[in-house]
Amino acid sequence: PGTLSTVRIRGGSAAQTLVLLDGAIMNSGTSGDFDFANMTVDNIERIEILRGAQSMLWGADAVGGVINVITRSATDTRGQLAYIGGGNKEAGLAARSGIRLGADGGFRVYGKAFGRDNTVRASGADAPDHWKNAQAGFRADWGSGADRYALQGDAYQGTADQAAPGDVRISGGNVLVRWQRQLAGSDRVQIQAYFDNTHREIPGTFAERLDTYDIEFQHALAAGRDHLLAWGGGHRMARDRVTNTAALAFLPAKRDLQWTNVFVQDEYRLSDVLRFTAGAKVEHNPYTGNELLPSARLAWKLDESRLLWAAVSRAVRAPSRLDRELFAPGQPPFLVLAGGPDFRSEISKVFELGYRAQPSTRASYSVTAFHSLHDHLRSIEPGPQGPVIANRMEGESTGLEAWGKLQITPRWRLSAGGTLLEQDLRLEPGSGSTGVSVAGNDPKRQFSLRSSHELR
Repeated sequence: PGTLSTVRIRGGSAAQTLVLLDGAIMNSGTSGDFDFANMTVDNIERIEILRGAQSMLWGADAVGGVINVITRSATDTRGQLAYIGGGNKEAGLAARSGIRLGADGGFRVYGKAFGRDNTVRASGADAPDHWKNAQAGFRADWGSGADRYALQGDAYQGTADQAAPGDVRISGGNVLVRWQRQLAGSDRVQIQAYFDNTHREIPGTFAERLDTYDIEFQHALAAGRDHLLAWGGGHRMARDRVTNTAALAFLPAKRDLQWTNVFVQDEYRLSDVLRFTAGAKVEHNPYTGNELLPSARLAWKLDESRLLWAAVSRAVRAPSRLDRELFAPGQPPFLVLAGGPDFRSEISKVFELGYRAQPSTRASYSVTAFHSLHDHLRSIEPGPQGPVIANRMEGESTGLEAWGKLQITPRWRLSAGGTLLEQDLRLEPGSGSTGVSVAGNDPKRQFSLRSSHELR
C-alpha cells in the first residue's frame, strides 16, 4: 500500500510469482513480467496471497506463489469519493462515483493520477525509478436469482524511468466480462473472458504492441458426501508486434502465441478431521508443448484451532519470447546475447510441511518448511558467436517461513514474520557458464516487525 491510498504492483519475474487482477493474469505472455497493475485501495475487496507452488490451479509461472487482487462489486461502491495528497516524493489524486443499476446492480466510474520522484541510494544519489501514471475505468454488476454478471474495464497511460536513454512509455487498456451461476447446493459455474492491449516503448531498445485474449471456464460440484470436485479449462492468445532496434531485437518481430489448459481437482474428506486434495493441470504452450502440473495436499485438523498440512507439487516456468527469441545486437552476429532455440521449461519439485494455530482469539501464527528440487534452470552458455540462453543449471532450495500476529488491545496489533533460506545452485556437467549469479541473489534471512494502532 502506498501513502496515497494506492496499490501498485510493478516489475517482477514470472519465475517467482503470478499476478492476477480479478482472476485475470497480469503477467505478459511474451516476457512473463508484469507492471502497471494499479488501483485505489477503496476499490479493493481483498488481496489473496497463495504462497508456494500453485501451478496445478494457476498454471505455468505460478512457481513461487500467486497474488490475486479482487476488486469490490459496483453495488458496494455507491456514492462519491475523492482524495488528494502529496509529499516530498509523490503526489496524487483520484475520484470515484457509483450509482444503482436496476434493482440489484451497481455501476461506478473512477479516475486517478499520481507521480513519484526517484528514490535515493545509500550514497545519496538518485536511483532512476521515477514514475507517473493516469488511469480511468468502470465496473458494472447486475443479475438476479442464481445468475450474476460483471463487466469492467480500465485505460491508462504513463512513463517510468528504467535507466533507458529516455523514459519508458506505457499505455493500454483492458475489458473483462464474467458470468457466474449458483447451482444446487454448493455447486457453481463461471465463465470469464478478458482482453488486454499494452503498448510499451523503451527508447533506443525496442517497442512492443501486445494484444492478449483470454477465456476460461470453471465448474465446482459436490460428488457424493465426501468429494468436492473442481474442473475447467481455458485458452489464451497473444498477438505480439515488436519494433526492433540496432541494440536489441525479438526475432521474428511478429508472433502469434497460444496457450491451452485443462485441470481437475478432487478434495476428499477422509474423516471429519482429515482432508486429501489431489489434482493436475495439463497446459500446452507454444514452445515445449504439453506440461503436466500435478499437486497433492493433506490437511489434518488437530482441533478447532490447529491445522497440520503437507504438500508435494510440480511447478514449471515455461519459456517466453525472452528465452528463445531475444537477440543483441539487433542483427547478426549476435555477440552480446542470443536466445536459446532449445530452451526448456524450468522445473521445480516442491515439498512443503506446515502448521497453523490460533491459540486464542487475540493470537495466531503459522510455520512452513519447504524443500525444492530445481532442474533445467536458466544459464548463459558460450555459443559459436556469443553467449546463448540455455538450461544448464540445477540445485535445491530449503527454507523455513514463519509469521504471526498478536492483538495486544482492541486497537493495538503486533505482526511479525521471517524467512530463512538456503540455496545450493550449481552448473550441470559440461556447462561453460562462468557462474550461477544469473539465478539471482535471494537474501538468506529476512525479518519484519510491525506495530499498528487504530486511533478513534
